[in-house]
Amino acid sequence: MSKNGLVTVRDQVVGAIKVNGTIYNTNGGLLATLTSTNILIDKEGNKIIEVDEEGTISDGPGIIMQWNDEGEFLDKNSKTGMQMVPVDEDSFQTASCIIAGYLAF
Repeated sequence: MSKNGLVTVRDQVVGAIKVNGTIYNTNGGLLATLTSTNILIDKEGNKIIEVDEEGTISDGPGIIMQWNDEGEFLDKNSKTGMQMVPVDEDSFQTASCIIAGYLAF
C-alpha cells in the first residue's frame, strides 16, 4: 500500500483505501467501509468482519487473524507468510481491512 492509499499486488493497482476506512476498486466503486465500531461492511451495509484498532480480525467471539510484534500476520497462531516491513503498528488496522476485503471479494 502506498502513502496515497493505492493498494498494489505484484506491481498492479487493485484498489485504494481512504483515510476514513473506505475501500474502492480500480474503477472507483465502493467495496467496503470500516465503521466507527470497527465493523467492516460491504457497500450494501452487510457485515463482512470485525477489525479492531490493533488489526485483529475476528468474527466477534473468536480471533481469526492478527499481527505479532515482529509485524507478521498470523492465521490464529500460524504464520501466513505476510509481514509488514518496517513494522508500523498504526497501519495494522488498515492493512487488515485491505486483507479482509481482498479475501471477501
